[in-house]
Order: sequence, then structure tokens, then C-alpha cells
Amino acid sequence: MTTDERESSRAVCATCSYVNDIGDRFCGRCGRSTGASVPPRAEPSRRQVDFSTRYLSAAAQLDPKFAEAAIAESLVERTRAIAPSPGISSATVLREAVAARARRRLRDAILVALVVAVFVTSAQAAMVWLVLASVGVTVFGMTGRTRRWPVIVAGVLAVVVLVPLVLIGTGLVPVDGVDQQFGNTRQVVVLLFLAAGVAAVCLVDEALVESLVRDRFRPSTFAPAVVLPSGWERTVRMFGTRRWEGALGRVAEADERYRRAHDEADVIVYRERIPFVGSGPVVDDKIVALPLTPGTAPDGTRLVPRPFAASDLHAHVAAVVGELRDSVALAPSRRLSAMTIREQVLISAERLVTNLHRQPQAAVLPDVAGPPVTHLRLADVRHLADRPEEWIRYHRCFRVEAWDHDLATSTYFTAGTDARMLYLEWTHCVLYPIKERYREIDRTPQFGAVLRGLGVAFVLPVTLGERARRVVHYFRRMPQRPGDLVPAKYGAGRSLRELGSDPGAQDFFQDADAVRYVGIIERAVYRAVGRFLEDRGYSVVDFMEVAKASITNNTVAVSGGTFAGGLSVGIGTVTQQNNQGENSPRGRKKP
Repeated sequence: MTTDERESSRAVCATCSYVNDIGDRFCGRCGRSTGASVPPRAEPSRRQVDFSTRYLSAAAQLDPKFAEAAIAESLVERTRAIAPSPGISSATVLREAVAARARRRLRDAILVALVVAVFVTSAQAAMVWLVLASVGVTVFGMTGRTRRWPVIVAGVLAVVVLVPLVLIGTGLVPVDGVDQQFGNTRQVVVLLFLAAGVAAVCLVDEALVESLVRDRFRPSTFAPAVVLPSGWERTVRMFGTRRWEGALGRVAEADERYRRAHDEADVIVYRERIPFVGSGPVVDDKIVALPLTPGTAPDGTRLVPRPFAASDLHAHVAAVVGELRDSVALAPSRRLSAMTIREQVLISAERLVTNLHRQPQAAVLPDVAGPPVTHLRLADVRHLADRPEEWIRYHRCFRVEAWDHDLATSTYFTAGTDARMLYLEWTHCVLYPIKERYREIDRTPQFGAVLRGLGVAFVLPVTLGERARRVVHYFRRMPQRPGDLVPAKYGAGRSLRELGSDPGAQDFFQDADAVRYVGIIERAVYRAVGRFLEDRGYSVVDFMEVAKASITNNTVAVSGGTFAGGLSVGIGTVTQQNNQGENSPRGRKKP
């Protein structure tokens, strides 16, 4: 292939015209999808592995609470908005959650039936088992997934106590004055058969999960369940998903729409207090309000400023911040080159249902029997920058994803102006890495599936209540009387990435990079606003004082995910401690 042929076959980004390598699905400069098709392969290469999706898929298999929370948030309510989850395939994770939940319900139904049979056969034996399991949990802290020595000690204790009781019960070891405590030999055989059944179910389940998360979920072998060939793995990972296909398809469509939305604005309908769903906790926010005064020419004459609209300032700030993509050495691994700039409309679900008659030109909720739209044309929302509504807000989102999509910082910027006053507002959010315990699939376990299975079987009576709850639990949609609209049925709460994230960074350099990206984008916003005002003939003296005071007094320190930031109000600054946004005006929790 000649050089010209190679160049012509490369993927040229339709958004920024950047020439990407052959086969690149996403632009190396702006992060948009290039539209390049990549044929599915049974064994994806390491370059194609989505680490966050892989870890959260394993979390669905290992953590019942995560799986149920993910299903309840994203699949149960057919009218609920889908929260964006940067860096993951939501449909892939949810499919794993549905299959894992169905597998656990089947397993627990069998185990509950076996334990009930043990109680029916011999209440004495069942009580001894319950006492031993309670001792194991209380003394050794056993939960079924623990260290090696508690399982071994508990197993020895079980053998020491149970074996003599069985021998006495069968009459093989006669004891004067002691009647058979467990009935005749047939009764003991039934108990042994039931115990073997419990052990077999626990061992098979642990071995199955072990094979999935330790072997099939490796970086070199992981692939979405829907592309797998027929076999046991596809059967297990697709188990029970048929009834959810419609909801899973809607999530997959929303994921794809989010990735391919080049000339549209994201619509975020939220139901809780913080509107920045999918971006993680608020770590810092700033408000600047200052008067607009004419500037002065070098000769001392007063300039005649040119009025501007907030949308003009938005476009200029986006252009200046976008120039950071050309930086080579400002960020590790050129992460700024893949920074995405998105226009977003943030809408409260509660206000949406009460303002259906006041929707923008293109309806956000065209049909109350369906979900809100995921995107709107830019022409239909940009007027909100100049004429904002209380219940619907327009923001620019500058997002940097780093550490293989494991860390993401998002800066939300908005502005308002008239002929006399300028109002600026921006909020920094950090989406922290996937929980550390979900990453254990890449490490050597303390002990194998056999010991784990025996440990689960040993403490089974103690966990019987939770298992019975999982068997009978089913998801119910929120009740809604005819003619009434329930806001929570339409608004998103937490994204899958937020459900599976740690409360802070796991590495010093992750903290440092979060501070780096937040600081770089904030300084770029200051520079962009100052340049814009100066070009328009306005004085920048007051604004530069605000920026200088903020930069001087806002020394950002971070420790365990805690940012120390500052809040700029008016022409002065008020510095405050900010612990993941809890003390910021928009991040403070309700009392």
C-alpha cells in the first residue's frame, strides 16, 4: 500500500478534521467517534479493552447490592432518563447484572429449599449447624469470602462436633444413656445427602464465578456477552435477560446516541439535588459577579464597548479551552488531546413535569408515557444561554478522562450578562476510580473456589434470611395514579460509574491529575473571559483582580479526595474548605 493510499484510508474526524490512525474508532484530539467499523472478535486485543466496563461487569457477578442497584436505577422504570456513564458500556454492565441476579436467585432458591429440608428432617442437626455457623461468623468474621485460616479453623470445628454426633446418631458409636439424637440411620443418610447437595451447589456456584471473573474477564479475553458464541459462558452471562431485552436495548441506544451526538446537546433530567448526574461528586464551584465598565485606550480615551450575549461568551470560552487539546506536554499521556466539550441542558424532573406546557421549542418530554429525550438540536437550546429559565439550565461541559477512563474531571460552565453586569459560574466534578474490591479479579486470590465454597456452605444458615429475600424480591415500578405524574419516574439519580466508584482516588498521581485538569481548565476559563472582555472594549481590571485573588488564595491541596478550594463572589474572594463538594453552595447536602 502506498503512502497516499494509507493516508486516504485513515479515519478523518468529522468534528475537528484530525487524521486518526487506521481503525481508530474515536478521535485522538476531540474524542468523538470516527465512525470506523471494527469487526467483532472473540478475543479483543488489549488496545480495545474497556477496563471500567470489565470491572463493573465483574462487580455485577460478585456484588449483589451493586447488581440490584444498577437494575433498579436503569431498567425498572421505562420512562426514566438514562444517566450518562463516561468510559463504560452501560448495556454490557446491565446485562451482566441481570444475568448475575437471575443466577443468584436460582442458586438461593435451591439452597433455601435444602436448608428447609434439613430443618424438617432433623431440627436438632439444623440447630447445631446454625450454632456453628453463628460461631464462625461471630468469632472468625466469616462471610463466605474471607481469608484462608478462618475457613480452615471453622471446618475443623465442624468436623470435630458434627462427626461424633453423626456416629452416635447411627449407633456406630454406642454411648450409655444417650439415645439416638437424629433418629435412625435412614435419617442420617438423608441429612448427609442434603449436606452434600448444599456443598455441591455452593462449590459449583463459586467455581462458575471463579471461571468467569478470573478467566473470561481477563483483559485479553473479555467481550460483551451478546457477541459470544454459543456455549456455557454465553448461557450463564445471558441467563434471565430475555424479559429485560427492551430496557437493555433502550440503554444501548442511549449509549450509542451519547457517543455519536456531534451537533446535539445532551439532555440531563435529574431527580436528586445535584444536577450533574454521571460526573461524580462536586469538588469545587465558583461564582463571579462583577460590573461591566468601558475600558481605556492606550492614549487614555474611553472605549465604546461592543455589547455581547452570553452565547457569544460561551462560544469564545469553548474555543479557548479547546485549544488545550493541542498541548503535548501539559498533561500526562496527552490526555488533554482527548478532552470532550459538550453542550448540556440540565432539567429537574420535578420541574419538568410541572412545566410541560413551557417546554422549549423541541419538547423534552414529548410523551408522558415514554422517557425524556436524550438530545436536542443545538439550535433549540442555545437560546437558553441568553434567556435562561429557572427550571432548565444550559451549560458547557469540559471533560477529561484519564487512567484508562478510570478517572474523569468535568467542568460545567455557564454565564449570564446584560449591559451592566457579568455573571460567571463553573462547577468542578471528579468521577473517581472503580472500587478497589472490584479490581481484585486481576490479583491472585487468598484461596481457591473450593475453600470459598465450603466457607459459604458452612455459614449458610446465618445468611438464609438474605437469600430468602433475594428469592422473593422482585422489582416494582413506582405507582402512578391516572392523571398524575411522578417526577422520580423520569429523572436519573446515579450513573453506573457512580454506583461503582470509590469515594476518592486510589493513587497519589490520580489525585494530582484530578487537581491538574481542574486547575488547567479553570485557568483557561479565566484567560478566555479576560481576553473576550478586552476584545469587546470592556475594562478587565476588576475581573483580573478576581482572577489574581482566586489564583493566589486558592492554593489547591488534596488529601484522600479532599479538595481545598476557593469561592469567588463579586470582586473579592471567600476561601473555604471543600470536602468533595459538601461545603460548596451547590454541593452541600440537605440537613
